[in-house]
Amino acid sequence: MSLAQEMFAIAPAMAKANLSASQLKLLTGKARWIFRVADAGFPTVPTIAITRAAWDELQAERGRKDKRLRTHWVACLFKLVDKDGVPPKLVVRTSASAHNGGLMPARIGIPAPDLPEDAVDPSRPLARAIKQAFESYGFSDRTWTGREEDRSRQIVLVQVMAGGDDEQFLTRNATTGALGPAPLDGSPLPRMPESVNALIALLDAKAGRHMACLVSVEKGTLRFISARPVQATPGAELNAAVDRVDRKVWTPQSAVSRVDANRLALMLHPRLKSPEGVAPIAVGLGVSPGAATGIIVFNPEDAARLRARGQHCILVVNETGPADIEGMRAATGILTARGGMSSHAGVIARITGKPCVAGVRTLSVDAVEMVCRIGDREFRAGERADYRWHRWFRLSRFAAADPAADRRLDRQASGLVRCQPLHFGADQCGDGGIGQDGAELWR
Repeated sequence: MSLAQEMFAIAPAMAKANLSASQLKLLTGKARWIFRVADAGFPTVPTIAITRAAWDELQAERGRKDKRLRTHWVACLFKLVDKDGVPPKLVVRTSASAHNGGLMPARIGIPAPDLPEDAVDPSRPLARAIKQAFESYGFSDRTWTGREEDRSRQIVLVQVMAGGDDEQFLTRNATTGALGPAPLDGSPLPRMPESVNALIALLDAKAGRHMACLVSVEKGTLRFISARPVQATPGAELNAAVDRVDRKVWTPQSAVSRVDANRLALMLHPRLKSPEGVAPIAVGLGVSPGAATGIIVFNPEDAARLRARGQHCILVVNETGPADIEGMRAATGILTARGGMSSHAGVIARITGKPCVAGVRTLSVDAVEMVCRIGDREFRAGERADYRWHRWFRLSRFAAADPAADRRLDRQASGLVRCQPLHFGADQCGDGGIGQDGAELWR
């Protein structure tokens, strides 16, 4: 495939894109979903793509005072112009196969180049944004250590700036798996055209996973801008798979093959429902899955004593050591201010099947005074605490705030702590990411 073919329209302003097999292989990230939605006939914001190899050659050609490849690039830009012939404002986006926090955010409101040479001049707005987008991938000529072919096929998208209001939503609820539109950040969604349901059904069938969508709504017309996959709970993924089978999108065999069994295993661990109005106050690393509720203790002796009385407790310490093993066995859950996946607390908790949150940086423990502090909050020995593995943990004084809620939680937790959570071996979990067995550990 020539470099001229590595700059192409994936959603032209007029007609449909006609891509070769080689061009289809270049589509990653947002570009893939933009093409699939546009190819299905859904209104889509005009979009073109260019590879790093083509862009690098455009810059080399510019240095040689040549313009053959530039002619193809300018012709590609004209595919963003609608039948009215008015050059639109432009948007430049990255399109990586996986989300990376270091990627350049979308640059919007870029004026169309006035002259052909402006389209490749890095001192001009459009070319400068494209150059910065490629640089944000983090692979320069000096630092790239992978295959040159992979680097040269990174792509950047140039889109028409959509009019109207931009709206974001999920194709499915990330907690329940119900078909959307579902709020992305918890805030209520505005009323959108009925065509949003067709877009959601289309994307759900094409992607087969939860997606975050960006659309433009103008005068009752909805146009697709981009989409990216998002993480959902194991329960939501299972419910979504069942729903796709019910709607004849997947066969039962396809659903079984596409659902990660290791993710489903997380559903077997104890979980707590949050009483209304209770918010998390600290964040740590979930080094051993599960959830627990119990009385706060600061040493293994007190944990063993309460266990002997049939009471549940949470062992709260700065860090654990070999002398604390019996107390860790006696505790319902473990909370530490320091440590990570390979810490003593993390390893022993996974071996014994105890839920454990470690590395809570805002937690300070004074074992002498028998008190721990998180920010301006103070918790003493004997007070009730509860926390959950998976994204965050929380400490709260339910009895003081709502005795009825405390009793409900206590009844629920009493059943939960009798559940036997799956045991994760120390060699089964990765350090803050995807483990070797596929188990997902969230900060």
